[in-house]
Amino acid sequence: MIQRWKTMKTCSTSQLQYEQEAFYFQSLNYKGYWTETDPYSFTISNKGLVMVYNRLQEFFNMIAIDFSSNKINGEIPQVIGDLKGLVSLNLSNNILIGNIPSSLGKLSNLESLDLSLNKLSGKIPQQLTQLTFLEFLNVSFNNLSGAIPQNKQFATFLDNSFEGNKDLCGDQLSHKCLDHARPSFSSPSASDDDD
Repeated sequence: MIQRWKTMKTCSTSQLQYEQEAFYFQSLNYKGYWTETDPYSFTISNKGLVMVYNRLQEFFNMIAIDFSSNKINGEIPQVIGDLKGLVSLNLSNNILIGNIPSSLGKLSNLESLDLSLNKLSGKIPQQLTQLTFLEFLNVSFNNLSGAIPQNKQFATFLDNSFEGNKDLCGDQLSHKCLDHARPSFSSPSASDDDD
């Protein structure tokens, strides 16, 4: 299904098309067409805020997927990384399992990514540090582990973006990562004394 979303695979807003609806009307003295440019109003979670868009034009250049709170289970498909025009992706509050796909690092226009309140596991992919437009990230309350990738972009995210992942460590959290590059000096074990 995702592979059929051709519009979301484009990165150029000039390639996007919006068809206005035209309505025919007739009065006593006049016949004609009236074009409705903003008939839709909708609510979407964007950058951690629930926002109401009253005019479609306000939202037109923002390609978004909001599947939050839908009891979706299974893994996030790698093919979602092909949707290069995507600006906002919200898959929060579902039953998603498995790793965060490294292919999300190809979403070069992504500004908002919410994967919170799922059952995702493994490490946060280093490829996500390539998302230079990312303003909002929330991976809280999953089963993630390992070190939070560090770069200028990730340094802007606060601890609440990562909370509820007991095996996650990083500069943003009170649970700092151990520096494995340094040799450890441990006391000899009992088996060493027996030699």
